Amino acid sequence: VKLLDFGSVRDNSEGAKKLTIIGTTIGSPFYMSPEQAQGLPGLDHRADVWSLAAIAYECLTGTVPFGGSSGPQILLAILGKEPNPPSTIDPTIPTTVDDVISDALAKEVATRIGTVAELADRFGAAYGLQGNHFDWAYALEHQLAAAIDQAMPRLLMMGPSTPGMLDPDATGPMLGQRPADVFKDETFVMGVPSSPPIGLIVGAVILALLVVAAIVLIVVTVF
Repeated sequence: VKLLDFGSVRDNSEGAKKLTIIGTTIGSPFYMSPEQAQGLPGLDHRADVWSLAAIAYECLTGTVPFGGSSGPQILLAILGKEPNPPSTIDPTIPTTVDDVISDALAKEVATRIGTVAELADRFGAAYGLQGNHFDWAYALEHQLAAAIDQAMPRLLMMGPSTPGMLDPDATGPMLGQRPADVFKDETFVMGVPSSPPIGLIVGAVILALLVVAAIVLIVVTVF
């Protein structure tokens, strides 16, 4: 994994040189969380949850959740409007995804999905995947695509779902099995390295990011 373009990163350490100055905005306002748009102090990982959800929304629907013809208009939309549910833009998107996107784009930090790992789990569940992001990280792309394809007819007939609820009758390669047992004879195309990451929390967050990105990529390219 290569991380590129650190031109718009922010150093929150005490005494660090500030990237932004009063009256200016650096970066893409389309993906700026409400608390960041207001310039509030104490930003945390939940701002990243919001930004990742905004990117997922655009990947799925082809449009940003909050638009405008200028930076100030975009920021006002982020602070004062609600995005259209993805399923109303593209009927091939299950309504179960609407709930996840809505909770991840919540304007109040306290009511937003709390971690990227939780976002990954709920996003996968919204597409009918069984298990969690640790299981899916070991899956091959075609196996994830097959599991989603199997669940799509049922999901498209459903109304909005209760967050985190899974169909107990659902079947698939992710259901109740550890990834090492299911895919031990496969060649991995994605997964965690054999040696532990430097920090378990950091590794879990990166893994969750990869899973969300992989699921979105499968959905937009296959369906």
